[in-house]
Amino acid sequence: MSPRLQRLTGVALMLTALAVVLGAGLGDPTIESHDDKEKFVEQVEEAADRIPVIYAFQVVEIVSGLLAIAAGLGLYLLLRERARGIALAGLLLLVVSCVFAAGRAFVGAGMVRAADDYVGGGLAGIGGGSEDVLELIRVLAVLHFGNFLAAFATLGLGAAAFAYALAWSTGLAPRWLGWLGLAAGGLLLLTPLAVTVDILFLPFFFGAILTIVWLVAAGLWLAFRTPGSRALASQRGSLS
Repeated sequence: MSPRLQRLTGVALMLTALAVVLGAGLGDPTIESHDDKEKFVEQVEEAADRIPVIYAFQVVEIVSGLLAIAAGLGLYLLLRERARGIALAGLLLLVVSCVFAAGRAFVGAGMVRAADDYVGGGLAGIGGGSEDVLELIRVLAVLHFGNFLAAFATLGLGAAAFAYALAWSTGLAPRWLGWLGLAAGGLLLLTPLAVTVDILFLPFFFGAILTIVWLVAAGLWLAFRTPGSRALASQRGSLS
């Protein structure tokens, strides 16, 4: 395992975690499809007031997907000799996650543009307070939420694939790191339930949190892992 590639991959994983958190937290227009019209309009108006910040962090959302691909490529190169299949699956899942992250950012940009039109009237004053614009925002909010769920689910499943490859297929990583990634992926397999009942959103929520924790933990482990720890990990794997 190349020490330089290992460190760069670790840094890429940690930067991915940071970008995902910032992008999801500050790039989200936070306009949801509510039954309460008054609350929905209030969210639209609040989003219109935060347009520059939202746009900036929607760019971060796209960057988070590109960073995930860079980290996945690094992991694939590190693992391909001993776990090519599972590493390739992990890389492909991170590529798909990037596509959904970009989709979330572009749909979100459309939402805030429409929110601005709703509040300010848009081109030649057309659209100010329009019910049609409000309905457009509601439809875009549904698409945005779908991309949000899909981006996190594929990111978590990609992390789970790499966690398995590191901890079991190659025996390079400690088992706790493998179990952490598998737990995140297992919870995110339940993502379709998140659109049914509010309480069933919890598996997705905890799976997303564990995915971020795994990205940081795996990044730290790769960035600061010494050559001697490889032999120790291999010995532990053979004893297990």
